Amino acid sequence: MKKILLTTVILAAFTVSLFAQADANKTEIGQSSEDLTALQVANDLARYGYSVESSSALIGAAEIYSQVRTQPLGVQPERSQGALATPAAREFDPAALLRDARRFAGSDTTMLTWASEVERALNTQTRGAVGGPKYDWDVIRGREEITYRIDFRANQIAEAVVLGDGSTYLDIYVYDRNWNLVVYTDVYTSGARALWVPSYTGVYHVRIVNWGTRNNLYEFFTN
Repeated sequence: MKKILLTTVILAAFTVSLFAQADANKTEIGQSSEDLTALQVANDLARYGYSVESSSALIGAAEIYSQVRTQPLGVQPERSQGALATPAAREFDPAALLRDARRFAGSDTTMLTWASEVERALNTQTRGAVGGPKYDWDVIRGREEITYRIDFRANQIAEAVVLGDGSTYLDIYVYDRNWNLVVYTDVYTSGARALWVPSYTGVYHVRIVNWGTRNNLYEFFTN
C-alpha cells in the first residue's frame, strides 16, 4: 500500500507538470497518446529519482519503461555537423534504474521487493510491437540540427517528442516531403512535443534543433 500510494502521488505530480508544459505548446492538437505520455512521465521520474536519490521514483520509472511497448526507430538521422558517436545505451536504461534504486533503498525491504517484481517483468516483457511507439536516443551538439525521415499515415494524429538532459533548449520542426514547414514548437525547455495530422501517407522530415552551445543527450519518441 505504501508503494502504491507513493507512486500514485509522484505520477500525478509529474503528469500535472507535463500537461502544464503542453498548454504552452501552440502546435498541439489534442492530447498526447497514452504511451508517449507515460514515457515522458518515466523520464521525469528518473530525473527526479536521481536528483534526490529516491528509490521509489527510479523503480516507478523502470516499471513504466517495462510496460510501454516500444521499438527502435530504425532510421539514421541526418546531422548538420557531421557524424558523432551514438551513446552506447539509452540515458535511462530500466536495468540501470533498478540497480541504482536498490543502492538508494539500502535495507528498505518494501523497495527491494518492488524492484525485484519490476525486474521480473523486464525479463519477460516483449518489445517491438507493430504499430507501437518508436524511440531513438543520441547526442546533439550545441547549435546542431538533427533530422529524421519518418513515414506517417494520412489523416491520423502524428506525434514527435524530444526529451533532453536539461542542459539546453530543444525544439522540433516538421516538414513534408517537399520541405514545406508543417508544424513547429517554440518552448524554452529541454523537451518539446509536436502534433499534427499528415495530409498524405509517406515521409515527413522531423528536425530537432539545439539552440544552446552545449551538447544535449536526448531521447526521441514518435507515434
